[in-house]
Amino acid sequence: GSKFQLHIPYRRVPTQREIGRPQPPHTPTEKLSLQLLSHLHEALREGMARPVPITDPVPRSASRFIHLFPVYKPEDLHQEKPRWCANLKPVNEDIANRPFKQRGGYQQIRKVAQPTDIMFGWDLRAMYHQFPLHPHDQARESYLIPLSLTHTALSEAQQTPSTYRTHTIRGQECAEWRPTGLSFGNAASPALAIDTYALLLSWLRTRGFRVITQVDDGRCLSHGGPTQAYIQM
Repeated sequence: GSKFQLHIPYRRVPTQREIGRPQPPHTPTEKLSLQLLSHLHEALREGMARPVPITDPVPRSASRFIHLFPVYKPEDLHQEKPRWCANLKPVNEDIANRPFKQRGGYQQIRKVAQPTDIMFGWDLRAMYHQFPLHPHDQARESYLIPLSLTHTALSEAQQTPSTYRTHTIRGQECAEWRPTGLSFGNAASPALAIDTYALLLSWLRTRGFRVITQVDDGRCLSHGGPTQAYIQM
């Protein structure tokens, strides 16, 4: 069968001029460069992003370049662990309005729990990235990474360097990278992720589990204890 891929509901595709001039992340210090390298290493290891091979079938004209920048949690006083985010505001303005309504909530557990229930739970790691994007939608969230950092990240992730699509920005050669799944900051991601997540949870419900979700967390209740839960699975 065909590979499952999600489409972002764009009303129109913004031009690069509307998004802004392409540029790599601003990393004026060695510390920030190492933090970016760590992010790229994790993205490669987890399959969340990739540099674009020169043989990629999606044409260059389809790419739209967004800017990455670090965001730190308030408790990270020494700015040691940034989350690298994309400035998707210009892109979001051209996405069809998809109101997001959170389903479930842990307050429902008190309503559905029964004596002798067994309950187990989960927390999806990098939830949005679990849902693959169509290649053309990946291209609309491309970003630039210096070629030297790209090669180092590939080496640390034990991936064989290849020939990648490059762009020269102010004399600096950069590789084009793309996310492989939904990204944080895209206006369509919450609704698309929750709708797709619901399809997976329906499988559990057809087997008699009572499933309660709260964003990327979940709790599953089964009547009859561990043995019955194993039979249901």
